[in-house]
Amino acid sequence: MNWYRKIIISSIVKTSSPKFFAEKLERFYELEYKYAMLRLRPFNGLEQRRENILKRFSDELNNMIPQIVQPIIETFQEWLRGHALLDPKTWATARATHAKGEDVALDWPIGEAYHYNVDIVQQATNDPEKYKNLTTIGRELIKEQIEQEVPEMPDIYEDELEDLNPKQQEKFLEDKEAELLSEVEEMTLYDILERYGNAITNDGLKEFLTGIEYYYLDIDPYDVIVELYMAVFDGWYKYWAARGIDQTRENVEISTSRLLSLSADTEPSVAIEAVTLALQTAHQSGQMMEYLEMHIDQHGFSFDGEMPEHEDANISQTFDDLADMNTSIWDEELREIGVQI
Repeated sequence: MNWYRKIIISSIVKTSSPKFFAEKLERFYELEYKYAMLRLRPFNGLEQRRENILKRFSDELNNMIPQIVQPIIETFQEWLRGHALLDPKTWATARATHAKGEDVALDWPIGEAYHYNVDIVQQATNDPEKYKNLTTIGRELIKEQIEQEVPEMPDIYEDELEDLNPKQQEKFLEDKEAELLSEVEEMTLYDILERYGNAITNDGLKEFLTGIEYYYLDIDPYDVIVELYMAVFDGWYKYWAARGIDQTRENVEISTSRLLSLSADTEPSVAIEAVTLALQTAHQSGQMMEYLEMHIDQHGFSFDGEMPEHEDANISQTFDDLADMNTSIWDEELREIGVQI
């Protein structure tokens, strides 16, 4: 083999390692195309030389499989956790993960309640046990308010105390305090908002939650946020069920399963088929593709020890470009090494 042909083969088979996911994807499709053409088309040269070039293509393709597949699997698995269609608690927990270890605002889920036309107050009032952390916050605040009012109770109940002796007055005030505190245990979210003068709506709940200094209470705000998201679930599911969320989830599950079955020894054509199916699955749902792009933007996947500073991953455009790819440049490079095209 002359020096010129060696340089041509080297330039076709081995290029500098792409840094970003979209570039890796383009390179993956290019390698698979060249591998398939070299394997299937007539070749001008020794069969041993073709086998050697095929092996180099195959080695690079196999090396790239985890680089392409891993970010898609991670994205799809995260999406599945956040779209648990049969378990509101799982869905809500995944939704609330951003509340861990941050400056928490209890009213975060209210925005989604507006969007999906959910009346959280009504749900929590009808089923206080299901939303016990949310209800407990209100009850604790009212108890605290009652404790603060204890010194003023002689004035509040002046008429009732008028004909009682001091010992009877003391007993009356103790019993009244216990009675008020006991009544609090039966209060619903509706009663709590009404007590605080808030509107009995999502707006009133938002105002109530915004004003809570929750760090004084013996309740993890994360648990409250999970409950609020649980209240949103039915509205969210109804909205997205009408837009094909069940079929989308089934497609994502199938695609994820196929990706997980790939390994470094997988035939390149099988890997490219699985990746293409995954991208088609994401592409068919604009929101799913946006989710994939956002996930890769945020995590900046790298497999060579160098983390990209930022990747503006326009995977949708890359996928469209690959579908309409003009392969004439690749074909010319293949002709240079003896492939008949």
